[in-house]
Parts: sequence; C-alpha cells; structure tokens
Amino acid sequence: MRCPFCGSEDTQVKDSRPAEDNTSIRRRRICPDCGGRFTTFERVQLRELMVVKKTGRKSSSTATSWCGPSRSRCGNVLSTTSA
Repeated sequence: MRCPFCGSEDTQVKDSRPAEDNTSIRRRRICPDCGGRFTTFERVQLRELMVVKKTGRKSSSTATSWCGPSRSRCGNVLSTTSA
C-alpha cells in the first residue's frame, strides 16, 4: 500500500479489524519512512467463475453446476445441508 504522505511503497499494518458495517476490513497502517499513519478499508470483490471449454468457448460456472448431477465429483466439500 502506498503512503499518501510520502509515496513510499512500503507500509506496515499496525491494526486490522472488521469495519462497523461488517462488509469490509479496516486497517491502520504506518509508513516506516515518514512515520505517517493512515487508515485503509479493504473490501472483498467476488468474481464469477469462468470455464474455458475444449472448443475455446467460455461459460459461467457455479458450485451447483459442478456438483449438482454427480455428488461423487465433489464429495462433501461443498455440502450446504447439515447432518
């Protein structure tokens, strides 16, 4: 993470915790070069899985399309039911 004060590429995380909205992570950082302290908020970006077929065609993929027809392919890895 780049320091907003001096532009240094090397910063250290001093504290990390979930933000108030629980959809992001709040990190307190410090720059070892200038000593500046700043806060960053990091949010997870989910991407759609794409499968490239043998023909070169791309199609979207989900866990249900992989494990729906045949549970033996995935076993209990993606199981959503509780025993």
